Amino acid sequence: MKKNLIVNLIVAVILVAGLIWAYNYQMKNFNNLTAQKEAEIKKNAVIEEISKSEKKIFAYKRILSKKEISNLMNSINALAGKNKIKIMTVQPQNDEVEEYYIKQTIRLEVEFKSYHNLGNFISGLEKSPEIFIVNNLDIISLRDSAGGVGLRANLMISTFIYKE
Repeated sequence: MKKNLIVNLIVAVILVAGLIWAYNYQMKNFNNLTAQKEAEIKKNAVIEEISKSEKKIFAYKRILSKKEISNLMNSINALAGKNKIKIMTVQPQNDEVEEYYIKQTIRLEVEFKSYHNLGNFISGLEKSPEIFIVNNLDIISLRDSAGGVGLRANLMISTFIYKE
């Protein structure tokens, strides 16, 4: 009987040791798989960010590549009319050609009644999907012969065209 008990204890100890080894082996595998899963999740997040960036780049290329001066002027005229700005002169400046884009600059002379009108006009330009940037602004106070007061501004507005 003692022999059976000893054999049973030895078998039980071997069985417990085997179970502990199997458990530890499976835990190592589980931890490795968890680490791989986390690495893949991080990779997927990076790939998603790259994809979003590529979509933005393609959208900007589409916006920047389809510009013609007449379309730009239509956008500027619409914003000017909306904000009670009278465009007096328009002078396209020399284009600045860079490696990946062309910078088009337009000089505008405008008249308006209040700074508020001009502020709304400039805000509209800079929020426009055509991507206008106001580079320079000079404002002059005007008085007409009837004693009315107005304002005149000279603006340098730039936009960009993607070179294909």
